[in-house]
Amino acid sequence: MGKKRILGIPYIPTGFHSDDWKLPGYEELWMQYERQTEEYLLVAPSSDIILAHNPPFGILDAHFDGTHLGIKFFRDYILKNNPEFFICGHAHNYYGEKQINKTVVKNLGFRNYEFLEL
Repeated sequence: MGKKRILGIPYIPTGFHSDDWKLPGYEELWMQYERQTEEYLLVAPSSDIILAHNPPFGILDAHFDGTHLGIKFFRDYILKNNPEFFICGHAHNYYGEKQINKTVVKNLGFRNYEFLEL
């Protein structure tokens, strides 16, 4: 088994299910943080495994009411870079696994623990 490169991405505060988004300036702060994370991903070294709180947009990311909780540039990153795994959470009711191109997206969602053999 060869070495694997792992990239951890900080939580992106979407404000969903939180009163934080009601605070003055929160939306601009969130958009700034999202832009900074996207800019970092554009220059980050390629990685085999991505660890993120938020899922990619449209992939295991829907809320109970159908609202998407995912991040669009995570999906773009996966489509462009094809990491082996993208491991996330945030969308609790979408625990599971889905393949997108060569990448396995694994949403650990609302679990107490999970053992992954990679």
